[in-house]
Amino acid sequence: MRELVRLFFLLPALAILVPTADLFGSDVYGPRPFYQILESDLTEIWSPAPVSAIQNREHVLLVDAETMSYCLTVDPSDPSSLGVGDVSVLTGGTGTYGNAVRSMFQVLDLNTAVLATESLTGTYTIHPWLTSYHAIDADADIASGSASSVVIRDKNSFYMAEQGTIAFLVFTLTGTASSTTVQATSRYFYNSGSSDYEQDQSWSSDHWLKMDANSVSLTSNASEATAFMLADANDLIDVSVPAESDFNPKGTEWQTNSFAAYPETVWDYDDSELNSDLFLQRVDDYYETQFGDSDEASAAA
Repeated sequence: MRELVRLFFLLPALAILVPTADLFGSDVYGPRPFYQILESDLTEIWSPAPVSAIQNREHVLLVDAETMSYCLTVDPSDPSSLGVGDVSVLTGGTGTYGNAVRSMFQVLDLNTAVLATESLTGTYTIHPWLTSYHAIDADADIASGSASSVVIRDKNSFYMAEQGTIAFLVFTLTGTASSTTVQATSRYFYNSGSSDYEQDQSWSSDHWLKMDANSVSLTSNASEATAFMLADANDLIDVSVPAESDFNPKGTEWQTNSFAAYPETVWDYDDSELNSDLFLQRVDDYYETQFGDSDEASAAA
């Protein structure tokens, strides 16, 4: 990061010292597109180890504690589906960054956003690391009461209203970080009338997460619940901001002030000035082709 910042401030000086023709005739390399990063090899050898405790804001991989062979993962072909990942490609250094980050989740206490006025509940929502505004939910309609499968739904983004069902599950994690069962004890749905989430009173707490070599599902039988290790994701990829790091040099502790309110005048990109002739008229012709939502713009970018 320091190198990128330093480069940012050096570029104006380079523009003065280097003739324009030479500067624009040179090959300049920047970060790869994100999809290429996901496809890149991850050669790090990883040994799964549990987080220190089951607690709010932990970044984890949910690994089958009995065999240590499988883990919960987001389906690479369908980001709304959950599947089963092969732990050996991560422990053996033969996987990709995509294998890693699709298997990483964050557990958040139900009251994380309102801790300025409320206390921790000790129950958690589970969010894919790649799409933090999304959360695990039951694959069922509101007021169904039960379900046998799980999905990933948009929980908080601007586009969540485009879903037919807006809901999420709240889990109780029973045991230790080395071996815990994941029980879907409650479910919340979005009430468009009140613009807020409400608890689905029809939901039965008799639902546990079950995973085998081929699939992940919900079971109503506690004896079939999978025991998961909540493996520390930071041992695989450092995704946290520890105290006194480059991004937190003063070692400031995480604060419990409430999250900022969602803006009320948000607009879709298609309706934004960023997608208008007025904005493009202020952009250099060299860069104008990069704007917009099209294959041509993606190629130009």
